Amino acid sequence: MLDQGMNVEIIIGDSAKDRVTLQWALMSRAAAHKITNGGDMNDGSFLPTLQKLGFRRVTFSDGYNESWSYTLDPPDEADAGKIVLAGMGIGEALMLK
Repeated sequence: MLDQGMNVEIIIGDSAKDRVTLQWALMSRAAAHKITNGGDMNDGSFLPTLQKLGFRRVTFSDGYNESWSYTLDPPDEADAGKIVLAGMGIGEALMLK
């Protein structure tokens, strides 16, 4: 974001570490829209990247009175093994006999 002229402070909050705040004195609804590409959730976009990292909420704030938030739905890590296997074309874990 620095390359785009935005001096954004990134704050990871709460005890579960599943919330992130991007704070910039010049943050506006238009800036949040630009950063998120209008809330785009396609792979490679800003919000899905945060979602894959396990964040459940991202907030864009000016540090004063205004903020805009997105609620994310990261994959449940309890099923991570099944997701990896499915990505490899294997439905179930292999059993050794």
